[in-house]
Amino acid sequence: MIQYKLIVKKLNGEEKIEKNITSDILKKEVEEERKLDESISELFKPLGIKPWKLQEVWARRFLKGESFAMLAPTGSGKTTAVLLFAAYAAKKGKKSVILFPTTTLAMQMAERLRKIVDKRIAEYHAERKDDISDADIVITTSISVARNPNVFENKKIDIAFVDDVDGFLKSSKSIDTVLKMLEIHEHYKKAENLFEELSRKRIEYAKLKKNINKRKEEIERELYKIHRKYLSIARILRNRLGEEYEKVRDKLRSYNNEEDIKKDEILKKYEDLHEYFLKYIQYIKEIREKREGIRALDEEVEKIENELKSIEDDLRRIKEEILNKGKQIIVSGFSTTTRRTRRIIILNLLLGFDVGSRAVTVRNIYDTYLKDFDVDFDYVLKYRIDYDKYNKLLNELGERFIGYILKYLSGFSFKIETNDKERVLKILSDKNSYIISGNNYNFI
Repeated sequence: MIQYKLIVKKLNGEEKIEKNITSDILKKEVEEERKLDESISELFKPLGIKPWKLQEVWARRFLKGESFAMLAPTGSGKTTAVLLFAAYAAKKGKKSVILFPTTTLAMQMAERLRKIVDKRIAEYHAERKDDISDADIVITTSISVARNPNVFENKKIDIAFVDDVDGFLKSSKSIDTVLKMLEIHEHYKKAENLFEELSRKRIEYAKLKKNINKRKEEIERELYKIHRKYLSIARILRNRLGEEYEKVRDKLRSYNNEEDIKKDEILKKYEDLHEYFLKYIQYIKEIREKREGIRALDEEVEKIENELKSIEDDLRRIKEEILNKGKQIIVSGFSTTTRRTRRIIILNLLLGFDVGSRAVTVRNIYDTYLKDFDVDFDYVLKYRIDYDKYNKLLNELGERFIGYILKYLSGFSFKIETNDKERVLKILSDKNSYIISGNNYNFI
């Protein structure tokens, strides 16, 4: 068990309490990272290769059960990673399907995969049609899945690897069939209906908000004019009534008409002020009505906001159900032609990845980072326990340390820029020497 000593100061600043704290959170995270490293080594062992950093990032996400898109240039090892992931999953008892763009590539990759793992590998494409019912890994093409949904629908799998993004996304039959294989098609259909309702409600909300804001502005202008008249009458009454003003004011605020004023014994004494009393009551009533009107408009907006939140909560629950089933879709590459249709948006929403974005890379970059630096660990541990503040703390420490580095480097002939995302690619494409600084998450 890892233990650290935390020093806590009392409010008066005099006493100190020393307390041993067992960092279960830290120990658990270290242990999880160690196991991940071991699994990554096991995953790439069949080919005897050391993964490059991007492949390691993909491997971590795969091992954590995430769905994601592998975005990288041609020749960066995406297909190799897919084969190794499928082989590793098969060894762990998970079933998978791999969709390739062409029959030729599917045949080549099937042959290569058989050399990596000794599991039942079935092919189903134009040149070969194996029985896939008992297969650990099914290798096929997007067009074969689209044309033969009855062959694939009853084959239950845990992971779908898609090496043909455009072909897969262009065919609704391919998508529906793969989702049925993953046993999440019903979840998708529910999400589709909810998303349609959400889209309609958002349009309705936007129109309502625009109209209500306009109406509220009108009411507030009217309210401002009434309030000025009210203040004018209030000043007159204050000057005329003196110390009695507050008592009279409280009575007037509870009355609705002239009859109420006439019945009041105290107000009868100020018969010459009855005209002002009536105006005061009138303005108070109008102010209340206007404020009530604004409140009613706000409630109307709040009602539809709650409806939107309820739909979004339902979509989140569906996403959690999919995560709990342990199903994954891993896409290799980005879509070059497919538009961001509703189907793609829903897949992104439920599975947490976007196949519509393009990977942009720039060469000739020397990537440096600082693995560790000296900080007050007691301070870090304090925030580590409060996990919500931990990431913010590390960000602040990182920014502070970046400042020290840049101050040092400014004495040399380097052009230094911070990580302004709008300028990063333009800067890196320049032939001049630059140093781009920032926390690593800004470049992921």
